[in-house]
Amino acid sequence: TEDEAIVVISGLSNTYSSYTTTFEEYQAQRYEGASTVYGPNTHRAYVELFEGLASALAKGEPVEVGPSPPDLSDKQISLLPDVLLDGVAVESGKWYGDIEVDLNGNEFKNDGTAEVTITYNS
Repeated sequence: TEDEAIVVISGLSNTYSSYTTTFEEYQAQRYEGASTVYGPNTHRAYVELFEGLASALAKGEPVEVGPSPPDLSDKQISLLPDVLLDGVAVESGKWYGDIEVDLNGNEFKNDGTAEVTITYNS
């Protein structure tokens, strides 16, 4: 039931929990309210938990760790291409980052233009 609910504030590393609005702002469903992904009581839950954390910190009291979220890293997908590392052959005899056309000892001046060609895989 709702009275037995346990609120857990957690986030993935390198991310944030999106927008947090008051109950009233959530009801309006403007941009921020519609982007509050944990529902209309997100703000109230944050306030209650942060009040408890701040109080414990001020009093020097320990804080219960609480439940750990499940490790879902093996279920996450990525839509980014793999990183192409140096040392990876892109063509027979050519490696990513190889210099194909060098300055060949030509003098380079501060206001000049240098032209170098490197191998890459497009």
